[in-house]
Amino acid sequence: MSQTKIDVGMIDASSIGDAKLLQGDGAWVTPAAGAMTFISSTDISAAATFAFTAVNASSYDSYLMQLNNVIPATDATHLFLRLSSDAGSSFDAGASDYKWFLQSKGSNYSASTDGEIRLTAAGAGTEAQVGSAANEDGVCGQVWFHTPHTTKRTVVSYEIVGFSANGEAITIQGFGARLSSADVDAWQLLFDSGNIESGTINVYGLANA
Repeated sequence: MSQTKIDVGMIDASSIGDAKLLQGDGAWVTPAAGAMTFISSTDISAAATFAFTAVNASSYDSYLMQLNNVIPATDATHLFLRLSSDAGSSFDAGASDYKWFLQSKGSNYSASTDGEIRLTAAGAGTEAQVGSAANEDGVCGQVWFHTPHTTKRTVVSYEIVGFSANGEAITIQGFGARLSSADVDAWQLLFDSGNIESGTINVYGLANA
């Protein structure tokens, strides 16, 4: 069967309207509802926090934040998540703003109320804290934000892996929720002490139309 290769520069997309994808049969199509769409990628270098403010209720129902070797500048710290309902002008940090639960290496940790959602274990020992020394390459993982744009209590779920401050493996699964009902239109990632030394964070949206 003969094949014809087409240079990308020869494709005329000037009249495809809202279509986003070119199928193998040459037809332009709009991604179906439920398709994952890339939104942004951020390479972090010595930043106090990472903030995402591009929540778009007309396009996405849920979001996936992918963490790639997110390393703290300060050794032996915990990774936190905070949410905003004013487009990132401020992030909720009150002592009773969140509830979270996580399981780390077979042990359960929970808190009925907190000033943040903890993405890494609550223990004080170095085996539960994120490391930044040589051969401790921070954490990787994914955080799901479920329907944040609704006026319900926004919930997140997450899976985190990486290396602790004593060089041991970190494996975590967890859940967190904002305890008051409001639309969430931004979120913030930070360590409990010091900057984010480096890492890449990608964000994807789950299309709703």
